[in-house]
Amino acid sequence: MKLKYADFINQFNNCLTADCIPQNRDAFRWTFDQITDERNFIPRYFSPLYPDHKKIDCIGYALSMFDTEEQATAMLNMLSRDRGRIFNKLGTHIAKGKLTIYDGLSGESSRAGNNHGHFSFFAYENTDLSKKFMITKQIITSSWKNLMV
Repeated sequence: MKLKYADFINQFNNCLTADCIPQNRDAFRWTFDQITDERNFIPRYFSPLYPDHKKIDCIGYALSMFDTEEQATAMLNMLSRDRGRIFNKLGTHIAKGKLTIYDGLSGESSRAGNNHGHFSFFAYENTDLSKKFMITKQIITSSWKNLMV
């Protein structure tokens, strides 16, 4: 199956390592309050957060996912503390989905430090993740947003 953004990914030699394989697995991702929000499932190289980002490797065409809701929550909270209102671009909620071998290629989960449980996911071109994920938790509340002004 062809990957979404294959034309971009193929510009990099040896982009997809052996640990990027089709897998059946649970995944958690930062999202906004509507699962159909177009910002929820775009790679960082297409995100407004990285408008002039130099595309130095193919991983920027993957989606960041986590093994557990707790890991996704902890990382979003950490990034929001360190970078002010970054949650406005990353997401305010956590969604859970079940990835299958027909959805794309999953990388190996990170076991390093504060990145624990993160993995990269390269979706196949016809995969619609908004139909596979459901919002499970709100992370950033309106009272927390007001503190960040």
